[in-house]
Amino acid sequence: MAGTRPEHPRNPGGSTPEEFDRDVDIRGVVWTGAGLAAITAVSLVFVWFFLQGLMASGEARDPEPLPMPEAAEIALPPAPRLQASPEEELREMLAHERALLETYGVVDREGGYARVPIERAMELYLEGRDAP
Repeated sequence: MAGTRPEHPRNPGGSTPEEFDRDVDIRGVVWTGAGLAAITAVSLVFVWFFLQGLMASGEARDPEPLPMPEAAEIALPPAPRLQASPEEELREMLAHERALLETYGVVDREGGYARVPIERAMELYLEGRDAP
């Protein structure tokens, strides 16, 4: 037949572009898009109300602020206290630990153990790994 087009796997029946356009249901595409938009809008409204409820319940669980400034002060535990000034003791402990990590020193003279700064120890470790 001279007037027919050969069939192609992507164009069964040899339809022309004009015939293919008539096969698309424009009304169905528009209704599908409108339905998806409506579902999206309803979902967003639901999530907004859900988050508002979560925030309100979280605020309801927060304790009320204390009425007097004296009540907000930190009370010391009863005697005997194991630490007289915890903040100062913490600073001293951190300074001591920093000094151990950043200085040379002898750990065990008889056993031959010494302490090196951590930066130098890492350099020595990496040098040892590079050696064959």
